[in-house]
Amino acid sequence: IPGGIFDPLASTGTVLDADINATLDIGTDVTIQTSAGLDGSGDIMVTGATISNATINPRTLTLRADRNIAIDSSTITGNNTGGSLGVTLHAAYGGVGNVSIVSSTIVTYGGAVVIGGGADPNVNPTIGYYGGSPTTVDGVLIQGTQISANGGAITINGQGSSDPVFDGRGVYISSGASIGTTGSGTVTITGKGGGGRSAVEIEGPGTIVSSETGALTLNGNGNGSGGGHGVHVNGGATVQTTSGVLSILGQGGATYDGVRIEGSDTLVTTGNGGNIHIEGTGGFADGGSLERGITIGDGASVTAAGTGSIELIGHGADDFANNYGVHIKANATVR
Repeated sequence: IPGGIFDPLASTGTVLDADINATLDIGTDVTIQTSAGLDGSGDIMVTGATISNATINPRTLTLRADRNIAIDSSTITGNNTGGSLGVTLHAAYGGVGNVSIVSSTIVTYGGAVVIGGGADPNVNPTIGYYGGSPTTVDGVLIQGTQISANGGAITINGQGSSDPVFDGRGVYISSGASIGTTGSGTVTITGKGGGGRSAVEIEGPGTIVSSETGALTLNGNGNGSGGGHGVHVNGGATVQTTSGVLSILGQGGATYDGVRIEGSDTLVTTGNGGNIHIEGTGGFADGGSLERGITIGDGASVTAAGTGSIELIGHGADDFANNYGVHIKANATVR
């Protein structure tokens, strides 16, 4: 790939994973980028690919799409001899667009992982939309996928579709996906909901978001009158650190909770010395009874081991008697 940059000049283009690998191997970072026009949609699709940095030096791979990035059944890796591979998935460069990663593996060996949109994916979200397919309504969709940064930072920013029928989550992680880093690496996931969907949702047995000594932060805004829960951890999912600070911050939209943690075997936990800070503000719509700051229940557990502390700060909406600031149900565990 000349200069490490591939930009198709026609409505469609194809680049082989072997060509990407060869470019990385000669010491050149790789950027694949698209733009809309010429009858093209500006999407990047990675299917059945194997991309790797086989050198002993750090390299980066950037996918920059005018609209969507879809990765399916693919492997993207660095190596453990110094050849980290930073991965940036930059969608919605031209306005709207989402990132979906399904049945894939991304292992960076210390390289940062950045998923986002707009002018700067480190701070701006991808933006889900309904374009005839429900697969694009979530800002970021990660299912059945392993993302491991091995000490690098992981940053994910997404905003869901606001279509009145086909609304979407800001960031949706499910189906046994595993997202984590080691050492002092941090994980930061920020979402904004669309319609009646949660801003950040982590769902299902085997689904794990984790860090070790580095901070782990989930930050969700349910998006006003049309949104859902700010942060929703449910269905047996796990959010954990070894000793790093674990923070969950949520603003509920409409008649929804700021932070909702529920479901049998759902676990939010830190190891010895790791503090947990959960702060939620309920929605503010029209007298609904699901506008609590924080709800923990239905078999869910929030635990901090050893000297770790748990701080719960909840602000319930004031338009209904049962909109508690913090609601811990009888079958929940907080300790």
